[in-house]
Amino acid sequence: DRDYYKTYLMPLMHYEQWDPVKIDGKAQSASWKQYVRSNEADCDAIMSIWQPGDVIWIMDYTLFLLPALLRACVPTMTIALYI
Repeated sequence: DRDYYKTYLMPLMHYEQWDPVKIDGKAQSASWKQYVRSNEADCDAIMSIWQPGDVIWIMDYTLFLLPALLRACVPTMTIALYI
């Protein structure tokens, strides 16, 4: 989900502080759940075509959860994360 990425991950990865007035926990929780679902959808798409020997390249920090999700499916999968 782009909202979680743009609101929380991108500032964090660029050494920016969050606006404490905007942090209430409710929006973050809902946004986090959407972010997880988005990464799970990417995992499902990859798993539908993955074959042993394939190398999975993950090219952005918007997909930080994806390696763990993929590893849960195939512990020996070769995964590269480039940020």
